Amino acid sequence: MTGKERLRVLAEHLKTVPDRDFSMGQWWCGTAGCAVGHAAICPALEGEGLSLVVSPYNAHAFRPLWNGMDGWCAVQAFFDLSEEDAVYLFAPDSYHVDSEDDITTEDVIARINRYLERE
Repeated sequence: MTGKERLRVLAEHLKTVPDRDFSMGQWWCGTAGCAVGHAAICPALEGEGLSLVVSPYNAHAFRPLWNGMDGWCAVQAFFDLSEEDAVYLFAPDSYHVDSEDDITTEDVIARINRYLERE
C-alpha cells in the first residue's frame, strides 16, 4: 500500500472507533488511543508492519514502530509524510482546541480527507 492508501484505510477505520476509545493525548494508553495508536491496531495497517512498542520513557505508554523506526519517524515513513504533514494530521497541538480530549475521530477523518484532496 502507498502512504495515501494507508491514510484512507486509517480514515475508514477511525469511523468504527467509539468516542470512549479515542484520545489524542497519547499514542496509546491502554484504554483510549490516538489516531496513530488506532492505526497500529487496525488489522489492515498492522498487516503492513505498523505496531506499537512500550515507550522507553513511560512503561504505561506505547510508541509506533515501523521498519526499524519509532515515534514520529515511523509515522512519517509509514504514511509517506513530511514532518510538517505528520504534525498537521496527528499532533494534538495542530488542532487548536482547548483540550486534546476535544479532538474527535471526525476531526481527524476530516483532516485526513482534506490532506488527500490537496495531494
